[in-house]
Amino acid sequence: MDKPIYTDTYFRIESGYEWGRGMSEEKTEAFFAEIRNLFSQNGFTIEERKYGGCPDVVLDKTRLYCHPQELSGPVRKELIERIEKILTQGTTFRYLRTDTYGELLDLTEEEELASYHEVHDRTIEEVLREVFRTRARNLYRYREQVLEGIAGKLRISTLRERNSCTSFSPVWRYVREAYGKMVAKGELIEGYKQTGSGKLPLCRTATDKELKTNKQKGDGTKSEE
Repeated sequence: MDKPIYTDTYFRIESGYEWGRGMSEEKTEAFFAEIRNLFSQNGFTIEERKYGGCPDVVLDKTRLYCHPQELSGPVRKELIERIEKILTQGTTFRYLRTDTYGELLDLTEEEELASYHEVHDRTIEEVLREVFRTRARNLYRYREQVLEGIAGKLRISTLRERNSCTSFSPVWRYVREAYGKMVAKGELIEGYKQTGSGKLPLCRTATDKELKTNKQKGDGTKSEE
């Protein structure tokens, strides 16, 4: 059975809220009371945040952060129209429009990692070779900056990590594993730059001569100068 598709969704509303000024306490209380009532009557759960402020309305893995200007979060696609109809019933606010910003996949960390292997295993080494390639052996690229760029391009937006990723994210694990294998094979050459705060890791793609030498070492033969 296929998993449901979620979208990063913003339901724009007009409640009289102004940036920097907000709304009166009376309007704010009336707005949140109506939001809680409308959604609870339609099968949603209201979850208050630990430190107060705007609540979330939740139905399974659909979760909307309720701000007086917009309700935003991951929404199961078939629920979008239903939520729009709920919002049109508002009296303390006016529903304006719905903006969507891409699909979010409901994947475990293992499923996400497996997806990277399935889609990118045939190309990741060539990608790494190209991004770390320099014009000369004494030129290097900043390792973390380059790897971060690759991870950002490959990253799948998920319900777990909608807008960003950490150093422990599956995409980072995938990129670093591929990078580590190429370093171990001598296809990428690491270096360091001494800075005031310590050593800055660098990297470059091995030259054809270095690759030939590494291969001969692996074969147990001597390289010819």
